[in-house]
Amino acid sequence: MKNLFKEIAINNLADATVARRVAENYAVFFGLTKKRQADIALIASELAHNHIQHQTSHGLIRLSGTEIGGTNCLTIASLDNGPGIIDVNRALYGKSSSQGLGAGLKTVAALSDRLAICSGTSGKTLCSGIQGCDYATIIVSTIWADRNSHPKLLDSELDVSVLNKPCGGVSGDGVMIQRDSRYIRITLVDSAGHGSPAAMITEQVWAELEKLALFWPVDHVVRVLENEMANNRGMAVHCLRLNRLDSTLQSAAVGNIRARLYLDGKCVIPPVQGGVVGHLKWQKIHRHDYGPFDEILAFMHTDGHQPLPEFDLNAFFQKNNVCGPAWPHGSFPRGISASVWTQLLFDPGHIQPDDTALLVWQWPGK
Repeated sequence: MKNLFKEIAINNLADATVARRVAENYAVFFGLTKKRQADIALIASELAHNHIQHQTSHGLIRLSGTEIGGTNCLTIASLDNGPGIIDVNRALYGKSSSQGLGAGLKTVAALSDRLAICSGTSGKTLCSGIQGCDYATIIVSTIWADRNSHPKLLDSELDVSVLNKPCGGVSGDGVMIQRDSRYIRITLVDSAGHGSPAAMITEQVWAELEKLALFWPVDHVVRVLENEMANNRGMAVHCLRLNRLDSTLQSAAVGNIRARLYLDGKCVIPPVQGGVVGHLKWQKIHRHDYGPFDEILAFMHTDGHQPLPEFDLNAFFQKNNVCGPAWPHGSFPRGISASVWTQLLFDPGHIQPDDTALLVWQWPGK
C-alpha cells in the first residue's frame, strides 16, 4: 500500500521551500497531473509561508498520502500554537487582512478539494478540553488524485480521514471502506511486522474483503479472514458495519486495534478479542451491536499509535466553539471535520518503530 508521511517545522524560508518540494514529490509519486502537482506545491507553499509571515508559535506542515475508498488522497495540514485566526469567514471570503491568513487562505481554498479549519485567538482554545493537545489553529487541505471523480463515498453522508505513518516505505496498517445502498463497512487492519511483508498481507485482506457482500455480519467477515489468511503471519482486524437504514452498528475486533465510538455524544468502547487473525483456529469470533442512534463519531487506531486522551465530547464542544467552515461541503456534524480530528489527535508511539494509523469517521445520521 502506498503511504507517505512527513512533518516539517517551519522556522524560515528554507523550511517553506522544503515543504513545497516534498508536497510536489508526493503529487508525482501518486501520479497526479502536472496541473495538480503545481496546485499542491502552491498549497504547501502558501501554508508554510503563512507561518513565517504571521510568526506562529511552533508552526508545522504535516504532509501525508494514502488510499481512501479506492482513490489516492493527499493531505497538507498546517498546525501551530498561535496566535490564531481572528475571523475565519473573513479570511476565506472577505477582504485580505494583516490579522489573518488573508489572500493565502483564499488560494488554498480555491485549489483544495476540501478545506477544513479550526482556529481561535485566545491561546490554546481549540483543545482546552483535551489533555495533551494544544493546537490553536489547524488547517487541513485535502486533494484527491482525480479531482473530478473523488470517491462518492466521501461526501456529506460520511466524513472520513486517515493518517498513516509507515515505518518503511510502505505500511502494513490500512483502511478499507465499502458501501452499498444500505451498509457501510469500515475495516482497519494491522498486519504483523512492517514494511513490504506486512503490506502484502494487508493487500491480501483487501482482496478477500472485496469478495464478501456487505450484508454479511462482521463476525462472519472476520471468520472468513481467519480461514483465508491462515498461512501467513496474521493480522489484527477491527471491522465495523453501519446500517444506514436503521441507524445501527456492528463491531468485531481481534488483536491490538482500539476504537472509541461516540453514539449521540455518549462514549462506547467496543470490546476487543485477544489473538491474531489467521491463528485463532476454532475460537469463536464475538460480535457486538449498537444503536439505534442519531449520529456517530468514531476514532480507531493501531498499536503504533499512543492511547487517545480521554475527554467528554459534549463538554468539549461546550468549551470549544471556535471552528470555521469546511470547504466546499459546509459544516460537518458538531462543526469539526474528521480531517481536523486526525491532525489534532495523531500521536505515534516513540518506543519502537512501527506503522501507525489513525482513522476518524463520522456519520451525521439520516
